[in-house]
Amino acid sequence: MIDYSVFDDAFSPTPEAATIPSASVVPNGIYTLTFPCGSHRTFRIFTKRSTAKFAPGKRVVAMLIGPDNASFSDYEPFAFCDDKGIHVWKRFQNQRQSEYARLLWMLATGCEADGHTLQMSKRCLRCNRVLTTSASLAEGIGPECKEKLGG
Repeated sequence: MIDYSVFDDAFSPTPEAATIPSASVVPNGIYTLTFPCGSHRTFRIFTKRSTAKFAPGKRVVAMLIGPDNASFSDYEPFAFCDDKGIHVWKRFQNQRQSEYARLLWMLATGCEADGHTLQMSKRCLRCNRVLTTSASLAEGIGPECKEKLGG
């Protein structure tokens, strides 16, 4: 069982001052990367607590691999993030995560990538859950809440 209390993210209480990265280029949060074909991937950037056993105080990039975008257990960490870039861990370097990291960094720092867009997630106006799809971000409401409202 993973102890998720060792993680900090944009929606957790503020971490100790020593663990807050200075002048971060890409802030902690949840990002949705949309591809030219319309598909998307969701990522979370967060800072590990200073008391964590693995990489205390480091900023980590994780990809949503499960159905619940609000649960840490549905995100798979694959890289560190600092002011110089996203550094993909060795076991993910020859996988899609390397390309995702490159696109995420480019778009988050103001560069363009042909047909790709990046949005920082917002919360649903009805239930306050994190929104991650392009349509939900644009409308401000998630698909389940939209359906409940008749539409």
